[in-house]
Amino acid sequence: MIEASGYVLVGGQSSRFGSPKALHLLNGRAMALRVAEALAGRVTAVTLVGDPDLYAVLGMPVIADRIKRAGPLAGIVAALHHSPQQWCIVAACDMPFVSAGLVEQLLGAAGAASVDAIVPQTPDGRLQPLFAAYAKSGLAALEHALLRGTRRLTDALECVSWAKLPVDDVRLFANVNRPSDLSVAD
Repeated sequence: MIEASGYVLVGGQSSRFGSPKALHLLNGRAMALRVAEALAGRVTAVTLVGDPDLYAVLGMPVIADRIKRAGPLAGIVAALHHSPQQWCIVAACDMPFVSAGLVEQLLGAAGAASVDAIVPQTPDGRLQPLFAAYAKSGLAALEHALLRGTRRLTDALECVSWAKLPVDDVRLFANVNRPSDLSVAD
């Protein structure tokens, strides 16, 4: 299995949530830490990507987005710049059900493919680029897309070679965007 660095994207505005959701406690743990723990046993190191001043309280390394307020693509580009590994597992902080098993599946697929990204796809056809594997080989194209103003990850994927990883369990990708979503996550 390949080695990879792990990155948890915490840089969003959390406008629908009303406060920084990465810091929100879910069953006693900040959501960002829950996601980091899913990555931790399978990657060489886990780093948060967001505002270092805000998220340093979580006690983990934090790097800033390359371009402020440019969405998750900016965080992925920052992760790829920062990573000493050829592959990064990138996860949004608001996916509290992601698992170490899914990280292993991503790493296995990344090691077996000659692509720039491995993106899970659920049975309903939805791509999950906010919990995916990205290779440094795609950095230049992704950064170019970001600098051109691309914000949607699915649009950015058109600039790189990528493969789908079929994942049967849709619940792994349930995310918490609003306080009302917490009832599903408890």
